[in-house]
Amino acid sequence: MGTMTRIKKRALRWLLKDLSRTSGLVRHGEFELRDWLAEPPDEMNRWMADDVIDMLRLFSTHDHSGSSASFALAVFDALAKWKPWGP
Repeated sequence: MGTMTRIKKRALRWLLKDLSRTSGLVRHGEFELRDWLAEPPDEMNRWMADDVIDMLRLFSTHDHSGSSASFALAVFDALAKWKPWGP
C-alpha cells in the first residue's frame, strides 16, 4: 500500500470515527470483535476487524430503520459479491 493510500485511509477512518462515535451498532461490533481488535496491527484478524468496524461506522451514519437496513444490506451483499442486481 502506498503512502498516499495509507494517509487517505487514516483520514477516512478518523472521519468515520468522529461521525459515528455514539453508534450502538459500532459499539456492538467492537464488543464482538474485541479479541481481534486486541491483536497487533499487522495481524490479519486485526486488519479485518478494523475494516469491518469502518464499514459499520459508515453504515451507522445513514440512520437506516430496521426494514431499510435489511434492504440496504441485501443490496450491498449482492453487489459486493459481484452479483447482478435487477433484471
